[in-house]
Amino acid sequence: MKVKDVSDKLLNNIYVGIEKHGFKLNKKSRQFTRINDGFKQIFRLLFYKYSDYILIEPVVIVKVKEIEDIYHKVASKAPEHFDGTKTIGNNLGKIIEVIDEGLVIDTNNKIKYLVENEQDVEILINVLIEKFENYALPYFNKNNSIHHIDEILNAYPSKISIHNSLYPMRACIAIIAAKLNNNPQYDELVSIYKEGLINVADFYKPEFPKLVELLKEY
Repeated sequence: MKVKDVSDKLLNNIYVGIEKHGFKLNKKSRQFTRINDGFKQIFRLLFYKYSDYILIEPVVIVKVKEIEDIYHKVASKAPEHFDGTKTIGNNLGKIIEVIDEGLVIDTNNKIKYLVENEQDVEILINVLIEKFENYALPYFNKNNSIHHIDEILNAYPSKISIHNSLYPMRACIAIIAAKLNNNPQYDELVSIYKEGLINVADFYKPEFPKLVELLKEY
């Protein structure tokens, strides 16, 4: 089976089921996107080709322009990589854990669907539509404000967040959200994240202190 054939069939058929929710299909990036008041909500399918089968990983991403624009002012990475910044999101399996079990700390559980034949593709179409409507869509609809971004990212600042496990990006995104939301625990959060970033790679170390200084202007 060819990835392109499987991808085209999945994307076209899933789109029929989710376009009613305001999402648009981008076949090139293999994702469905909805933009609302600076919040870019993405349901993306990642394809991994092996000799006689294909693994498909669904990913849920929320990008908040106001937050990410601030982060990019101090980011160590080059501007051409800014599109890869995410505010919150994870593998769909972890989003299911968030909704079904209320988990807030990252786990190793990931969903990847195995496709070996046409029948698997037909089954997966219905599965992905169902999972999107029951899990991805509620996640998007709930986390549609900076207040909620602050709330979920800063619930357990000393733990690896299931909503954004990348360091030091999570710490940076989290304190930006806290600052914009006027979180009364802002100074305490800065101290906690600062302590947790002691062993960050040298390339990324300047980001957090530069960001703390920048946020004094907000």
